[in-house]
Parts: sequence; structure tokens; C-alpha cells
Amino acid sequence: MLPQEKSTESTHMIAVPALTTNEILDRIHPPCHGLHPVIRFVFQSEGKRLRPHLLCLSARLFCDATPHLAEAATLVEALHNGTLLHDDVMDRARVRRHRPTVNRLWGDGVAILAGDFLLAAVMDLALRTKHPSIPPLAVETLIQLVEGQMMELQNQGNLTLTERTSLRIIEKKTASLFAMACKLGSVLAGASPDQVLALESFGLQLGIAFQLLDDIQDYLSNQSHTGKEPGRDLAEGKVTLPVLVAFSQAGTKDKKRIRHIFSAPQREKYLREITALLEDHGGFSHTLRKAEEYVRKAVSALHVVPAREERADIEQAAWKMLRENTPRRTMEASNS
Repeated sequence: MLPQEKSTESTHMIAVPALTTNEILDRIHPPCHGLHPVIRFVFQSEGKRLRPHLLCLSARLFCDATPHLAEAATLVEALHNGTLLHDDVMDRARVRRHRPTVNRLWGDGVAILAGDFLLAAVMDLALRTKHPSIPPLAVETLIQLVEGQMMELQNQGNLTLTERTSLRIIEKKTASLFAMACKLGSVLAGASPDQVLALESFGLQLGIAFQLLDDIQDYLSNQSHTGKEPGRDLAEGKVTLPVLVAFSQAGTKDKKRIRHIFSAPQREKYLREITALLEDHGGFSHTLRKAEEYVRKAVSALHVVPAREERADIEQAAWKMLRENTPRRTMEASNS
């Protein structure tokens, strides 16, 4: 059962510094004429800017006025959106954050170029922080993201994937950016090496939890909640942890059925059936327990940070992320 939520009023007051659309566009290198409306559209989304928010919370643990925090927050948001543009092309996604995707509106070519531009903007912003460790950190994170996506592509439809490998994919393709955000905030704020490692670990564990919840939401949440088309993982043949767990626990008959669904050319039409199978064989409940476990690990990693109001803020942000991204149906099953 999840811990009772405490007041998060102080956390809500901590705003990402000037990450409005216009402020972001003023901060990054100007896009060329053809890309300008595309990049503006990208940053006008209803995204929660969770990663920049975590960066700011991490910095605030050690310094009230961190230099180059606005550039760093923009860097993290640009890196996240740049990779999403490429992901949407690869996944043939049609909806993102309650709006049509860039590839749907402008085509795959423009979406790829817009993603390339944002990744170039990341490097420019990293150099502008004038901190020697930031450009290598940005490069390392981008490499991790690419490796995670490649591992995921290589394992499409692989129902014999181990849980360990599945979590390793998540660590690279999603959690590495969370880890970067928290590490970047602590580095810029002048944290000690041990504290920087703690914040990096916090971000990594939280990022794994976030992706596990997203894997549940893909089956159990509707588009009005997530802003994405339901069943995209199934349509793309992505074998996420709920599927792996259910497949390993299923009897011969249901194993055969799951295997048939994932080998079918139009898998998405079986969304309701596969969702029931995953629920019956504990795929969702197991994955939720894992997500809770990783949030607890994330919070535990902060033990080297002095126990002050700022630490309580970031801990509450972690639990809030868990609550807000847990589908009610899974929450009720977990608490029953």
C-alpha cells in the first residue's frame, strides 16, 4: 500500500525557471524558417516538464540560486523532446500529450529534422553552462538513450526476455534522462561527489519506476488521461514487464494465446483480450509493486542529503509521481 500523501504545497511552489514556450525559444539556437513553427508546436505541449522540475528540486537541495539553472532546465527539456520526436516516427505514433504528433502533422522527414535540431540545441546549451562536466554528461546520456532504444528494437516480440534485461532497457531508454536531470542539478549547485552520486541514483530509480507505470498505463489508462493512444506497446510488439510476468505465470493454453497475439499482424485489435490476460496472471500487480520498490530505493538514496524541508520536497515529488501515474484499477487491486 502506498504511504499516505503529505502536504505538497511547498513542492508546488518550486517552479521550473521560465520554461514557457517563448522563454525556451529565446534560450535555444534559433531554428531555421521551416522548422520554427514545428519547434514552437513541440514546446507548446501540455507536458508536465517533470525532468526539469526534478533538476530544479535537486539543485535546491544545495543552493538557493544555482548559476545556469535555466539553461540546464531547457537542455533537459530539449533532449527529452528531441528523442520523443524520433520515437514517434519509429513507433508511428499519432497522438502525444493530447495532440497530434509532429510526424502526423508535418511528416516523418520534418519530425526527424526537428529532433536533430533539438539534439544540436542540447549541445549548444551544454557548452553555454561553461561547466566542464556538462557536455560529456549530455553526450553520455544521449548514447544511453540510443542504446536503450536499440535494445528495445532488437527484442520486439521476444517473450523469453528476462526481467533483468527488461529493466536494463528501461534504465537506458528512460531512466538515464531522469538520472541526468538530477545529477545536472546537483553538479551545478556545487554538491559533493557523494551527494552527486546520490542524486544520480535517485533519478535513475525514479526513472525506472516512471517507465514501469507507463507500461501499465499503456494497457489500463485511456487517452484522456495519458495523452497517448492506448495499446501502442502492443501495436509495436514491445514486450514490457507486465507481459513478461503474465507470460511466465500463464498456463500452456494462455501462453499459446499470448504468443499468438504478439505474432499477429494487427496486434492492437486484441488489446482488450491481452489486457485481461495480463491482469489475470498478475502482470500489472507485479509491475506496480516493482514501481513502488524503485520509488522507495530512490527516496532511500537521499540519505546523504541533510534532512531539511528541501529534501522533504523532492521525496514528496517522488511519491506524487507514483500516485499520479498509477491507474486507479491497479491501485485498487494493490490495496485490496
